Parts: sequence; C-alpha cells; structure tokens
Amino acid sequence: MAVELLRSPAEHAELIEQALEHIRLVDKHEGSLLGSLGYDFLFTSSLWRRGNEAVLQARAMQQVLCWVHRHPADNGCFPNIVARHTFEANFLYSAPRLRQWDGINFLLMPYVYQELLLLPAAALFQTLCVAAPLTAPWGFLDAPLPTASFAGTTPCSLRKLIARVITSNAFDPSMDGENPVAYLSRDSEWFVGIDDEASEPSSLEDVLAYSGQDFAIAHEIGHCATESIKLPYLEAEALADRVGMGLFATSWGWRDEVLDSCPLGQGARIFLGPIWFFFTARLLYKLRGILANRISASFSCDLSFLLGEADDAEHLATLAARWSHVASYLSQYAQEIEGQVGVLSELDVHRVDGLVSTLSSFDEAMPTWVASIPDECLFKAIKLVDPSVSFKR
Repeated sequence: MAVELLRSPAEHAELIEQALEHIRLVDKHEGSLLGSLGYDFLFTSSLWRRGNEAVLQARAMQQVLCWVHRHPADNGCFPNIVARHTFEANFLYSAPRLRQWDGINFLLMPYVYQELLLLPAAALFQTLCVAAPLTAPWGFLDAPLPTASFAGTTPCSLRKLIARVITSNAFDPSMDGENPVAYLSRDSEWFVGIDDEASEPSSLEDVLAYSGQDFAIAHEIGHCATESIKLPYLEAEALADRVGMGLFATSWGWRDEVLDSCPLGQGARIFLGPIWFFFTARLLYKLRGILANRISASFSCDLSFLLGEADDAEHLATLAARWSHVASYLSQYAQEIEGQVGVLSELDVHRVDGLVSTLSSFDEAMPTWVASIPDECLFKAIKLVDPSVSFKR
C-alpha cells in the first residue's frame, strides 16, 4: 500500500510521459546530449514516483542541456542530477536543496516550497485587485504601489500563509483527517475562509511561481557545478546564484509560452526568477520573526515551532539578506542576459524597478497585517502546535 501511495502509477502515468516527452524534445533540439551526459536512465518510467517529479526533472534537464550545448567544455559539471518531490510541509526550512548520495545529486523540492511561491503571489494579486483594480494584474509595473496601498484588509492568501507558518508542525498533507488550516478556516474568525476552494491562479501567480521555481532549480544545479570550489557559506550561495542565472537565462527560450501575459521583454522576464526567489525567502524570514515577536509579547509558549534550530535560522537569514542586495544582483545578471537576448530597453528597466519597489512595499506592510490578528485567533492557532500555550498576565 505504501508503494502504491508513493508511485500512484495510474494517476500519474500521463503527466510523467508528458514530462519525458518534453525532455526528448529538448534533447533533440540541443544535439542529442542526454546519452553523452549519461542521462539515458531518465526515460525509465518506473523511476518516477509522481508526475511532478518528472516535471521538475524536465526543468532541470532543459537547463543542463541548453547550457552544455553552448558550453561543451562543461559537460562533466552536471552528473546524475535526479529531481525528487518531498512531502516536507514545515516552513521552518522550506528551500529546495541538493543532497548527494551514492554518486547521485538529488535535487529535493519540498511540498512546502511550492506553497511559498504561490501564496504570496496570490496575496499580491488580491491586494492589487483592491488597490489598483483597473490595472491588475500588471499595471503596477508602470506605477509602483506604496506601502499605504497594502494597509487594508489582510489578503486571504496571506492569512493562509500565516496559518501555514504557525501550524507547520501539526500539518501533514499525506494524512487523512482535518488539517490545521481547514480547522482554522472553519472555526477562527480572522482565518475564516482561507481553505475555501481555490480559484484558478491568475497570470501573475503563474508567472511568478513558475519563474521562482525554475530559478530555484537553477540555483541548486549551480551548487552541483561549483561543489569543488570551497568558499564561505555566503560566497558559495552567491556563486551558485551566478552560475544558476547563467543556466536560467540560457534555457529561457523554452519558458516563454508560460509568460505570454507578462508585459515585459524577454530579457526582463528572466529577471522575474531571481526576484521572486529572493523575495519569498525574505518574506518567510521576516514573517517568522514578526510572528515570534508578536507571540512572545502576548503568550507563554515554546517558540521553536517558529524559530527552529540556530543553524537553520542562520541559513534562512542569509537567504533573506539577498533581497536587500537585489538591485546589485540584477545589475550583475544583466550582463548574462545581454549575452543571450541583447540589452534591456529603458521601459523594461523601469518596469523591473517598479516590480522591486512594489514588492518592497508589500514586505513593509507585513507588521501591520500580523498586528491585525486578534489574540483569540492567534491563541487558537498556536494551541494546535503547543497545547501548553497560555496568555501572559
């Protein structure tokens, strides 16, 4: 039964085959490199437990194949990369990562990371529909929104993200029964409705989530290519970013169809990946800190469900710090993009600046949104993970 649950062959066979066909098309277009790189094993369907793993593998392979086709000397830099989707649902450590085992470089994409990419994008879209209804979803690129535009009612998707962050330790997507988010959605005033049937994602959500995930994959492959270079942690992360940006930009022609609705030129669209990757890391780190301060001021409880171990907290702080340097990163990445698609237009530079400015305003509104949670609703959420919680007198 466990094997059947993991593999679900009948349910996922079609999506797996679609992903493998995509890899075949990319391979053919890039000079049939898969065989010379030792990746023939990818077409063994039983290797894939679930369809989204095969999709992640297709994303990774399109980046590797496009790069090696243009840089043949690097054909030994990307050995045995196998994507795996994990059931990790805890927001303490939500980032994708590369883990080596028995000669295989496993690219692990946690369940929770896809939530981190999608929920803030949905919250941004919901806010834009209220603050700038005539121009949503992309008009803010030309007229960036100030922090005051985000000062109203907390968007439903952000309330869901807050609920997920607080109750991560009590959330298991593979278990039957009511999960904490569903309970709060039904029985807590501030969280009410957060687990209602979701509508189809807007173009803004699709564009940002796809871009962020693809850059996360590129970043982890960047680690694979640079593992022999011993650097301090922050420098190693920055190097993986730069190598990943090269992979990401080189393979971008395969992703254009997803971004047709985005009013940016091809070069500027490539910026969306690192922007959303860095922003969501910053958002999660800041949200956890604000929640911890709010909870410690009002309640007596163990905050480990928010703060985690010291090493994880330091790692996330480093990830989050990249958002404050995003302008300098993008300036560096522009050189890589120019080598692929040419110089960015003045309009595109203006619009990328508008995106960064609006996201910074969104980030600055976070303390106000967290402060709006009634004590009783926050208490109910915390009690799901720490039954000993009590109000401070």
